[in-house]
Amino acid sequence: MNSDEIYVKQMDAWIKEQEARREQIVVTIKTSSEIVEQNKIQLQWLDKGLGLAKEAFETWKKENIYKNSECK
Repeated sequence: MNSDEIYVKQMDAWIKEQEARREQIVVTIKTSSEIVEQNKIQLQWLDKGLGLAKEAFETWKKENIYKNSECK
């Protein structure tokens, strides 16, 4: 095998390796994007639940602090 043939084989192998690497990066980006979207949805639900819990707690606190101060 002469040097040109060796070069061609090496470059073919390198190109295939780079194409495979590129495909992996594309899949990683897609997966990461899907995870980000799911995290956004989870954050919205968490914020909604947290907001409701805070409101309920503030209402309870006002009612119970008022009751406790009347008892003294």
